[in-house]
Amino acid sequence: MAFDDLTAEDLAAASRRIAADTLHSARLVAAEYLVAGPGASAGDAATAVDVLLARDPADSRFELLQAFEKPWAALTIRILAPVADPTSAMQDARDRGVTAAAIAKALGVTQQALYQNPRYADIVRKPR
Repeated sequence: MAFDDLTAEDLAAASRRIAADTLHSARLVAAEYLVAGPGASAGDAATAVDVLLARDPADSRFELLQAFEKPWAALTIRILAPVADPTSAMQDARDRGVTAAAIAKALGVTQQALYQNPRYADIVRKPR
């Protein structure tokens, strides 16, 4: 079997890995901007990402970074969207309380366009 003769399952797994790596890279780059500015005392970018993902209220670093987690999540979308599917970053942002208006702004679209996009509508709609 040739090294590039992948099964559909192997190809899907490789694609999921790339998507996860891309999201992590976007988060890391967004965190670099955060720690270069208002989150400077939180450590390096990798540490800031770990702290923001853990969301541990007992962690004093999260106490500092929590004020910036929504803008960080929105910046992650802005960085990711031009090069990859931003839906996972959008879902994370919504889970952190980022508004649909802020997500639309991060994507460079109107809020109406966001709701009309079938890939994005379920993420940004409020649960009933």
